Amino acid sequence: MKAIFEVTSVSNQWKPPFAKKKEVNEYTVEENQSFEDINMNGVAGKVFTVKAIRDGKALVKYDKNFMAKGYGEDPMQKEKWATEGNMMEFSFLWGENGVTKRLLLKKVEP
Repeated sequence: MKAIFEVTSVSNQWKPPFAKKKEVNEYTVEENQSFEDINMNGVAGKVFTVKAIRDGKALVKYDKNFMAKGYGEDPMQKEKWATEGNMMEFSFLWGENGVTKRLLLKKVEP
């Protein structure tokens, strides 16, 4: 099975001129594949890894330097179930810029 994700990255400067940068990427991934690069403030690698895909949803593990917005699964596990059409947000607050990653599971394919 494959999952199609859209990731919207929004970067905000902490100091004037408080510029905002937005970027949108789409990924088609299978189980145990990682996607969405990060390389800032000593953190480098992939932000998300798909652990399982089933029944129109995908279990996504996210980088330990990100915090999930809202409630849901145990935040210490750093995993959340993504369902088709529902947006999830993750924040990286430890760098020169604040970064939010909005993850949308667009579709699950056989």
